[in-house]
Amino acid sequence: MTSVAIVGGDGSGKTTLARKFMQTSKFPVKYLYMGLSTLKSEPAFPTTLLIRYMKTRSYRSTENASTDDNGQASFMLDYHHNPTRRSDLWRAVRSFNYLIDVLYRLVYSWIYQLRGYIVIYDRYYLFMAAPEVHGERRVFQHWIDQLLYWIFDKIYPEPDIVVFLDAPPDILYERKPEGKLDYLEKRRIATIEQGKRTANFVVLDATQPIDLVYKAFEEIILTTIGDKYS
Repeated sequence: MTSVAIVGGDGSGKTTLARKFMQTSKFPVKYLYMGLSTLKSEPAFPTTLLIRYMKTRSYRSTENASTDDNGQASFMLDYHHNPTRRSDLWRAVRSFNYLIDVLYRLVYSWIYQLRGYIVIYDRYYLFMAAPEVHGERRVFQHWIDQLLYWIFDKIYPEPDIVVFLDAPPDILYERKPEGKLDYLEKRRIATIEQGKRTANFVVLDATQPIDLVYKAFEEIILTTIGDKYS
């Protein structure tokens, strides 16, 4: 059983790298999104599909939705950075659904691993839930977020390898203008701090051309797990 998680800020090249490995690898590979977004979760637990439907319907009826040249809805709201304050009940329900949805995708990935696939995780919930770092302190926005992180950290399994695509916030924003520079830097620091607590955590310079990043990524996998598939 082999799993590889690719983590990093938006614009670091996670999806591009994962897709490229899936297309060019001589090994059987399965790609899975493993972030916390209910809009992107695939495969998704039925409750997540319901939440996705409700969110999409709600967003389309707001001023934050626009239409592209093909008439398709293009949501301009940055869901991950929505400043709207939520109630404790909403946070608890959301977190409980995250736990179920992530477990559902984990079971799905284990099935593929048992069939001999290398499963590539695009993002990983543990790093998405990792707290911000203020000096020597790790700070959670809410006690429910702290509980969610604790469950991910202590109960849910880690991937065999975690590859962090590291790049400065300004470069990430230039590639993919989502979020704010200070937020991107906070998430970068949180990822590095979580990496110190994670086995087989490897940092790659994501400012390099994609071919060089891919070559280093492929070498990491071949060196670490290649013997299992030889």
